[in-house]
Amino acid sequence: MTELRVVEIEDIDLCPCAGTHVDNTSKLSEMEITNVKSKGSGKLRITYQLKNG
Repeated sequence: MTELRVVEIEDIDLCPCAGTHVDNTSKLSEMEITNVKSKGSGKLRITYQLKNG
């Protein structure tokens, strides 16, 4: 590996990218939230899946 993309949400998170990307969110299908879990201190872990469309 010669390059690593890092995604930052200022003051919230900094992590290496591990996903597939689209150039415009209009290309995404319908999204379904499958789980929401409290991670403490006002933080949530949201799990989702994209439906075929």
